[in-house]
Amino acid sequence: MIPLVILSIIALWGCFFFALLFMIRNHESYRIAQSYIETNPRIIELVGEVEGFGFFPSGSINISGGYGQAEFTIRVDGRDGSVHVHTRLAREPRGDWEIVSFNYRQ
Repeated sequence: MIPLVILSIIALWGCFFFALLFMIRNHESYRIAQSYIETNPRIIELVGEVEGFGFFPSGSINISGGYGQAEFTIRVDGRDGSVHVHTRLAREPRGDWEIVSFNYRQ
């Protein structure tokens, strides 16, 4: 009985984790950050053509009263290497998400 309870708890946490991951990776602000990274000349210079992004981005998305803030650290993989990119985005009510800061570390 106890192993079943432990297995159930682990399964619930796993479902919760992957649901959050799915929500972040499919949020508009995350997609805008990815597009910005893919076309950024400095990132292309560092890693070559962007081939993909890491599976586990870290960050947060906060929306309140129409205002939004999002912050992500995303691993970027290219044909010549990889780099971790940190982006911050903001949104005004009825506005679009915009990149407000961007930096990277190899």
